[in-house]
Amino acid sequence: MNKNEEEEQKWLDWAIELQSLAQALIQESNGKWALPGGWADVYLSVKENVLKEVKEEAGIEANAEMIIALLDVTKNQKKKIPYGITKVFVLCKYVRLGVSKIR
Repeated sequence: MNKNEEEEQKWLDWAIELQSLAQALIQESNGKWALPGGWADVYLSVKENVLKEVKEEAGIEANAEMIIALLDVTKNQKKKIPYGITKVFVLCKYVRLGVSKIR
């Protein structure tokens, strides 16, 4: 592969990643756009929950690659709550579109 072909391949890979991200976005009932997510089912692992939410909300089959961020939501609460909430952000690799959405 020559230098031009390598550069074209990089742009193509980037465009595919961008398209995958756009396909994963869901529109909330308030009109805002968000990544798939939800409350974790206690009997499932983080990975299983992530793949379930991506499939249910975006209709995408993906592979969970790694945790990329944790956010302690309770640190930003104005009022005290008797439990903790942690958001887990997971990097996923797109496998395919067209899986039936559950909602």
